[in-house]
Amino acid sequence: PSGHVVPATVAPPRPVLTPAVSSTLTKMLEQVVLQGTGTNAIIPGYLVAGKTGTSSIPDPGHAAYTPYFDASFVGFAPANKPVLSMIVLIERPLTTIYGGSAAAPVFKEVMSYALRHYGIPSSGVVIHPLPGSASFASDVT
Repeated sequence: PSGHVVPATVAPPRPVLTPAVSSTLTKMLEQVVLQGTGTNAIIPGYLVAGKTGTSSIPDPGHAAYTPYFDASFVGFAPANKPVLSMIVLIERPLTTIYGGSAAAPVFKEVMSYALRHYGIPSSGVVIHPLPGSASFASDVT
């Protein structure tokens, strides 16, 4: 090699989703939190968008899974003007395997703190989940 350094070319950033698709996905993820499996991530005063997850852990070297699971919740807030995003992954949770029950409450506590710490204003909405809508959904993803 001659020692001549050739700088890498960097492509200019471009939107991956159209604004319409982005808006639709955000509304769907808001509903996961308001009425679906992520109700344990509701933060009073803020719209939160997110998704719960439960995954089996593969058994290394075998074409099978272990009897263990990981639970997750990924989300962003305020959903109507996103500033912060976070993922919570609980490896092999002890009390429940579901992301809505194991990871969403952690997301709620940490995101609530971060929103206050950084002085991020409220979404300006009052959030009222539907009565009884979370009794089953928060435990099953």
